Amino acid sequence: MKFTRAAAALLTTGALLSVPLPAVLAAECGTGGSAGVDYIDVGVICEQEEEATTGSGSGGSGGSTYVNFKWSSMCQPNPDGSPQELECSAALTCPDPTQRRWQLWGQTQSGQWVTVTTQCMGGPPPEVALPTVTPGDVLSALRRVGLPRLETFVQPASKTLVNFDTIFYTESEPVQVDLTILGQAVDVVATPSRFRWVFGDGSSTTTAVPGDPYPAKTITHRYADAQVTVAPHVEVSYTAEFRVNGGGWQPIDGTVTTVGPPTSLRVAEATAVLSGDHG
Repeated sequence: MKFTRAAAALLTTGALLSVPLPAVLAAECGTGGSAGVDYIDVGVICEQEEEATTGSGSGGSGGSTYVNFKWSSMCQPNPDGSPQELECSAALTCPDPTQRRWQLWGQTQSGQWVTVTTQCMGGPPPEVALPTVTPGDVLSALRRVGLPRLETFVQPASKTLVNFDTIFYTESEPVQVDLTILGQAVDVVATPSRFRWVFGDGSSTTTAVPGDPYPAKTITHRYADAQVTVAPHVEVSYTAEFRVNGGGWQPIDGTVTTVGPPTSLRVAEATAVLSGDHG
């Protein structure tokens, strides 16, 4: 199963740049940025927020992911151009006449360089390094975008008997999630590892397996009260591993738990009925 969503509003903060980028970029995306905050806005955060809300985002495709950054003078048509001319009209647009405008370029996974933002500085800009994506960053992103909620299947379906072994199971498989975190492509594989079965009568049990349909009786429960309708569900905890920009896989400490939808189940009482020839 592939579950692709964008991690919304994840910006680079702190040590990525020694100068603040324009706060207006954060304001446009509703992140509440302000002057003096160091971050890189990857240019599509607004779009990613909308996609994450609708569930239609691609997360790790197109121009939203950068694998490298470079500064160049506004006088250069590309980040590898030369010479380092600083006195063209495009560079002389800063409120402070002692500063010059520089352009930050981002390289996409396809190798194309695109403009990320511009910044006025009093000297050559610092070298920009890709930020480190930590397991904690990925765990937070997974919890933000969510993982699939699993349906509870009951046998017999819809109606069971009191003091009867009712079978429970769900259908689970690893999930591939594509995220963009700090402007980088992050692949995640999340695997269901723990299942908490809430039977709807005040009792529950936890297993490491998703159960099996009849004739197996891997997970069963007996209801003590008849003539009631219960709403059992399963809560699934996922463990995960990730890689950044196609690198090596790393484990994630911690889990992401989802609560599945309830299943309506009527508990009835069996009534003995005589049949056959009793003469």
